[in-house]
Amino acid sequence: MLKKGNYWLKKVIKDPFSHFLIAGTVLFICYSLYHSSASVNTISVTPSQVIQQKKDDTLYFGSPPSKQELKKDINHVVLKQMLSQQALKLGLEKGDPKLE
Repeated sequence: MLKKGNYWLKKVIKDPFSHFLIAGTVLFICYSLYHSSASVNTISVTPSQVIQQKKDDTLYFGSPPSKQELKKDINHVVLKQMLSQQALKLGLEKGDPKLE
């Protein structure tokens, strides 16, 4: 039994495909570890932001917003933050004199 184990071990060690699989696995694990900590994007809307949005809508429109309008406004704020983060990731702020 030990001879069969040694035979398969020697065969796997010499096989280029096993080298490819091992190298790929190591690269995948390293990439996953690096990007899992570096690409955490969180967008949070604080209660003070919601209160400020209500005040702004009341000032602008003359009446407080309904729940649907407020939800739509908050979703718009979140979308703007998401797009801003993506633009920064892509480096779109470079060369723009207003953002530099």
